[in-house]
Parts: sequence; C-alpha cells; structure tokens
Amino acid sequence: MSFSQNVPPRQGGVFVAVPSTVEIPTGVAGDKLATFLSDLALHTGLTRQAQRGHFINRHSKCLRKLLGSRYAKTIRLGLELGAIEVNPRYSTGTAYNPAFPMSYRLTAKHRHGRSKLHLVQSVHARRRVSVLHEPDPYNLGFAGSHYRGCFDRFWLSADAANDKSLSSQWDQWTIARWLNRQEFAKRCDFRRYHSLATQLPRKARKFLRTTEGEPLAIVDVSACQPLLLGVLATTQPPPPARGEPGRVLLPYGAHFSRLIAPRDVQHWLELCESRELYRYLWEAIQQIAGPVLHELQLESGRTIRLDMKLVRYENFKRSCLIPLFASVKDTLASPVFRVIQKDFPTISDYVIKTKSGRHQELACLCQRLEGELMIDSVGTRLAVRHSTEPVQPIHDAVIVEKRFAPKSIEIIKEKFGKVGLNPSVKVESV
Repeated sequence: MSFSQNVPPRQGGVFVAVPSTVEIPTGVAGDKLATFLSDLALHTGLTRQAQRGHFINRHSKCLRKLLGSRYAKTIRLGLELGAIEVNPRYSTGTAYNPAFPMSYRLTAKHRHGRSKLHLVQSVHARRRVSVLHEPDPYNLGFAGSHYRGCFDRFWLSADAANDKSLSSQWDQWTIARWLNRQEFAKRCDFRRYHSLATQLPRKARKFLRTTEGEPLAIVDVSACQPLLLGVLATTQPPPPARGEPGRVLLPYGAHFSRLIAPRDVQHWLELCESRELYRYLWEAIQQIAGPVLHELQLESGRTIRLDMKLVRYENFKRSCLIPLFASVKDTLASPVFRVIQKDFPTISDYVIKTKSGRHQELACLCQRLEGELMIDSVGTRLAVRHSTEPVQPIHDAVIVEKRFAPKSIEIIKEKFGKVGLNPSVKVESV
C-alpha cells in the first residue's frame, strides 16, 4: 500500500491528522482524543534529534485549552486504547532546576508517521482544533507573521508520500501535514523560526512548488554558524540569563568593525566569507603526522572511532561543527578544535568560556543571532518591500521563486553588512 493512501486529500469540514493505526471512537470523546493525538503527532515529528523517547511536555493549562477542563478523561481513553503512554514525573521547579510538567507520547506501534484524517464533528471540539495551528502574532513578530502567511503560497506534490527515500516515520509525519495543510509556525526561545518548511527533508524539496507552479531555489548563507561565532567572539556579549530568551544581541543599527577585531578573528571571518574555512581545517588535519583519531557519537547513540585524515572533504563540515557545539569535554578532545586552538585562539577561548556553565549556550547564542538577522532583519525587509513574493525561511536560508533569488541575495548581503559581514551566499535549485 502506498503512503499517500494514508493521507487522503482534505475535503470540506474540520479535520485533524492522526496515526493511521489508531481506531478513533465516535462522538465527542473520539473527537477530543483525535485532537490530542494530532497534537502529539505534530510534536513527535519535531523530536528527530532528541534523545528523550519522544515524550512531549504538556502543562495542565495547555491541556485545558486543547481539550477542556475534563482533559483527564481524554488521557484515560488514550491509555485504555493503547494509543499513548504517560510519564508521570514533573517538577514545580527549584533554585537550580526549571519546572517541567508531566509528559505524554504515542506508543511505539503508532509512532510510524503514516496518517489518516479524522473528521471532527462535535461543535466544541471543532472550536478547540484551531488551537493546534493558530499562529501567535506575539510569538512570531512582524516578520514571522509574514513568513507564516506566505505558507499558503506553497504546495507539496502528493508524489512525495510515495518516494521510497522518504519512507521514515519522521519524513512521513512532515509530508502528511503538508498534504493536509496543517501548517504550524513558532519561534523558539532562541528566536529560530520553526515550521513545516524547516521540517521538510532536503530530499523532499524537489516536490515543492508555489501555487502558481513556479520553480523554486534555496538561497543559503555559507558557513553561517562559524561566521556568527566570529562576531560573537569579538563583541563578547555575556551569555544571557536563561530567563531572558528575548534579549537582542545586535540592536538595529549596530555595526561590527573589523578594525577592532583580533587578527585571528579577522582571518576566521575571511575564511568563512570566502567559503574556505572547512577547506582550511581539513588541510590542517591532513598535515598532522600519523592517524588523527576521534570518537564521534551518531544520532542513533552509537559511538564510532574515526581517523579524521580519512574523512572525505565533502563530509568534513559536520565533523567541524559537532565539536564546536558539543560538551566542553568532547570539544577539547576534538582534533579539529585543537587546530582552532592553535590558529584561532580568540575563537577557541570564547567557545570554552561561553560553554563553561552550560554547553548549549554557544549554540543558543548563534541561533539567536541567526534569527535576528534572517528572520527579524531580512524578513522585515521582505514583508515591507516585497510582500507579494512567496518565501519560506529555513534557518540560515530562504526558499524563494528562482526569479527572485538575485534580489534575495542582495537583501541578505545588505542586512549582514549592517554588522560588518560580507557572507558568501549560494543559490541552488530546489
């Protein structure tokens, strides 16, 4: 049976996508359960990189908003049907640990990604379904709201559901929601924009078009994370408190002067802007005498031991970025980072200093700066002066119609130029 048979085209009425293997009861109870399962399915699809067993935290306030005051009955029904599992652990918070609510997940047999549509018939449940995908203007901001509105200009061919290279549960979750038009848009605490476009696998982009049928291109900032790291290492902002996720790193009009940057940072930025950073680090590894061994943990959790000198240049980028954002222990053990310590001491000192309290802090700072540039800055320009152009952001890139790619490059370079950067921006056909 083809995957597309599990995601039939949307008809009139209010529908939610649920795992195809769950038998939903009729009536109000079934409608509420379907709404809850759809919410879990959406967030399960966002846990691809997580090692938390796909448990989704859901506060009682959220459950009441989604299911009503008697939400416990819906959860019991899900447990009785074997559709969900509950992790009863929760915390009201301490001085050293944040609070977290109870969490829920789909059972293993229903975490396969294949979906079917459930028609929501009860009046109260239909009202609450809108909660699942209702955009939050306060969270998205002006530019994020513009990007969310542009989603309606894009469509994904149903052929994506039958592509054998996209048969994993993660890919199928995302494809099903595209075909059911169940978009979500949210900016995380670190100001990154998350949506169906950011979740769409790279291999599935060939099935993407605008509603006018126009071919698309992805406009991508090369070496964006290392480039932003160079800015942070020079401006040296203190890591913001975890309770201040909205603090702006570079207020509008701020400029970054190469004249005050240390010589090694200037060299780092020049390599990033010329797309030569990874080549530089790869060649430095090749010059080390003897094997250059390094342990690398895969997404599956398995650890492998690599000779970095044997890693092909095409696969080297990932080997460079992982140690920069891993734990301090893993960073210091990386042969690539030892090269950075030797040739770019200002960068390496900033990396270790920033990660000393919480190693995720460095990645969060880079993501926040990326969000300020690609969403708030570039997105605002697009919304104000090019509001009729369909565009979707993918972190350090944007998907646009091919004819608009040159203008997109111009806007990105202008906005990065505001902080003294001249990034290399590449264009690839989708």
